Amino acid sequence: MEFSRRLRHFLAIYNSGSLGQAAEEIHITQPALSKSLHQLEDEMGVQLFERTPSGVVPTVYGQALSGHVRIIEAEFRSAEAEIASLRGATKGHLHIGVGPSMAPHLMPQVSLRVSEQKPGITMTIVEGLSSDHIPALRRGDLDLAVGTWPATNDKDLVSENLLTDRVAILASSKHPLCGKRVTLPDLLDYPWILPPHTQRWRNRLDEILLEQGHDLPEPKMTTNSPTLLRSVLMKHNYLSFLPTLCLEDDLKAGLICPLEVEGVDEPIDVMLTYRKRSVVSPVCHAFVEILREVTSKNERYAVRS
Repeated sequence: MEFSRRLRHFLAIYNSGSLGQAAEEIHITQPALSKSLHQLEDEMGVQLFERTPSGVVPTVYGQALSGHVRIIEAEFRSAEAEIASLRGATKGHLHIGVGPSMAPHLMPQVSLRVSEQKPGITMTIVEGLSSDHIPALRRGDLDLAVGTWPATNDKDLVSENLLTDRVAILASSKHPLCGKRVTLPDLLDYPWILPPHTQRWRNRLDEILLEQGHDLPEPKMTTNSPTLLRSVLMKHNYLSFLPTLCLEDDLKAGLICPLEVEGVDEPIDVMLTYRKRSVVSPVCHAFVEILREVTSKNERYAVRS
C-alpha cells in the first residue's frame, strides 16, 4: 500500500538519521526516498525532519509520529500473522526481548523448540534489561519480553508471572566453600564478580548484607557479560550472586554450586510482558505456549498460568 510504504520510508530515515543511508538500506534511490518523504510531509502538513550538514534530525512532529508508526508497524505484523493463521499456517516474525538470566539457558530451549514445531515462525531475539525492553515494547519494537523485572504498571502492557527462579551465591564446584554450611562473614574473605547495579539482584545482595549488619563486598570485577562471569567463576575462587538460570547447564553438570548461606537464597519471579493486544496474535500465542511447555517440564520451576 502507498501509505504504508511511506511510513516504512519515514522509519528508515528516522532510524538512520541520513537520507543516503536510509536509501541504501531499503534499496531505493535517494531522490525517490526524498520524494516519498516530501509527500508524507505534505499529507501531514508539517516538516518531519530538519536537514543539517551531517544528516537529518527529527522535528518535534517527527518525534511524535515515530512512536505511532512503530506501533502501526507492530500491529501490521500481528495482522499479517493472524491472517496467515486463518489461512491454516502459523507464520510470521517475532521480536523478542530477553533478560540476561534468560539468554544462556531458557531461551535457547524455547527458540529451538519453536523452530522445530512452528517452522513458519522466525525470531529476532535481543538481550537487555527492563530499561531497554519496556520502552521497546511500548514503541512496538518488541512483541514480547521475558526477564526478571517487576510487573509493569503501564496501562498498555500486560505482565504475567511466568515462573519462579532463585538467586543464590554461586561458585565453582572446586571452591573451598562449596558443600559447606557458611556464614555471611565467610563470603567476604573471597573476591567477587558481580553484575552492575542496573540488575536488581545486585541491589538485593547489598540490601541483605546491610540488613544483617555486614559490609558490602567490593567486587574485583563488575560485568554484564554472562560469558565473562562464567569463565571467572569456573577458573578462580570468585563468588557471584545470580539467578540460577544464568548458569543452569553448569549447575546440572556439577561444575557450579550454589552455596548454602542462611538468609541469602532469594526467590525471583520471571515475568512475561507484552502489549495488551499482542498476545492475540497466533504467532505470539504459539511462542508463549511453547515457553510454558518448556518451563512446565522442568521441576525447578513453579509455573503459574
